[in-house]
Amino acid sequence: MQLFSIFILAITILIAILVIIHRVTKIFVTASSKKYIKPTSAPRRNGKKVAIQMAIRNEDPEVVFRTIDSLLKQTYEDFVLVIIDNNTDDKSLWEPVEAFCEGNNKLIFTHVENLKGFKSGALNLALEITPEDCEIISVIDCDTIVDQDYLSDLIPFFDNPQIMVVQTPSGVQEEILDNDFTLGLGVIHRYFHSVFMTYAHSRRRVPFIGNMGIIRRSILEEQGQWNGKYLCEDMELSRRLILDRNESIFVDHAYGKTLLPSNLKNAKQQFYRWAFGNAQIFRDFFMKDMTTRTKLAMSYYPIPSIHANIFCLPYYIITILLLILSLFYSNQYLNAISFVILGIYIIEALGNLMTHLHLAKKEGFSIKTIAVSMMVLKSLSTSFSKGTYAVFRHKTMPFKITPHTNENQVNNNLYNLVKYFRLETLLSFAAIALVLINYLYNRSLETSLLLNAAFIILSSIFQLYLMGIIKAEKHG
Repeated sequence: MQLFSIFILAITILIAILVIIHRVTKIFVTASSKKYIKPTSAPRRNGKKVAIQMAIRNEDPEVVFRTIDSLLKQTYEDFVLVIIDNNTDDKSLWEPVEAFCEGNNKLIFTHVENLKGFKSGALNLALEITPEDCEIISVIDCDTIVDQDYLSDLIPFFDNPQIMVVQTPSGVQEEILDNDFTLGLGVIHRYFHSVFMTYAHSRRRVPFIGNMGIIRRSILEEQGQWNGKYLCEDMELSRRLILDRNESIFVDHAYGKTLLPSNLKNAKQQFYRWAFGNAQIFRDFFMKDMTTRTKLAMSYYPIPSIHANIFCLPYYIITILLLILSLFYSNQYLNAISFVILGIYIIEALGNLMTHLHLAKKEGFSIKTIAVSMMVLKSLSTSFSKGTYAVFRHKTMPFKITPHTNENQVNNNLYNLVKYFRLETLLSFAAIALVLINYLYNRSLETSLLLNAAFIILSSIFQLYLMGIIKAEKHG
């Protein structure tokens, strides 16, 4: 038993070291982001020919129409909109979009079935049918309302031949910010742009994250287009762009406003996909890049690391394991493990608090919004962690579209917690049961172990609260 305890302690210390490195990296990135100065240009109405590309699948036509309408209002004149509907079986979803595009020479619509490569495959097809005279490519998600000055303000940056990518943030459509959950989730999305993207701009190595981004067609074709193997196809392309020393900039102005996941379940699905997709890149390239192109790799890898979570799953599993072992054994190594993982939790919690306070000051968020955002982050941490570790079991997995409308759910939050957050619920119930059993058998528990058990349960309490403030409404 002593050897087993030493083994678990060694693993725990290793995780602690990795967590500290990750947290120090985030502190460095946050400090670097404070130096950001937004670049400016002189707007123009024409110049380089632009192709705006949009991939859609199983989308509500009304959502798509709103996006198309906003794009047709661009003050910049030299553009076409290329729309690819891929693998939508329901004709009532894609045929209205096709009819909407007919007769407009700025709109190119194609419906395709059995297309491989998910969104990457659709964007590669869009590039194939894009008119040859289009020098610049912009990718827009189909649920994004775009400001009319988007192209006229940003295309002039490409007068500089060194600039290959211009990226802007995605804002949030105001009408969906109707409860604490969407406000808190919006803070998490804003954190990526406000901190990580401004850090990337300081190094002129900004990733092309697809939505609300613009890229030179020549460099996209030179890099071999999009790779459908990776769930975060934009970050995989960005790795190739950045490590080949292509210069890019970030203009921190929300020219587009998009939809957020409508509930905690959908947000869980989206963040799992992001964590898995970015972990794929770390798994396949990190060691090679850090040893061969260290400086460029250090410019890139802090950016996808935002979605990595190497801490949460081991924390939960080790805590439950210690609660089980405490029924039968007690030694100095088990006590040390409990203190170490509690220390890691405190480091993570304080780090997230510092980050949110920085955002509150910079972006003007209220204390309540910040508090709910931290609840959302805690509630989704298991999905981040599961996605991070899933790359050791799966080479890749199917791309799942995140629903942006509420789905029918049983109007019982405890039922929804058990159904949609099975792992978290199981671990919470296990923690409660094991603590009670320990006390029934008159075995005292270390304070650190009790706190660790309480933090597991706290995640489920947050989830119950967040589900309680989200109305499960059916949107027609």
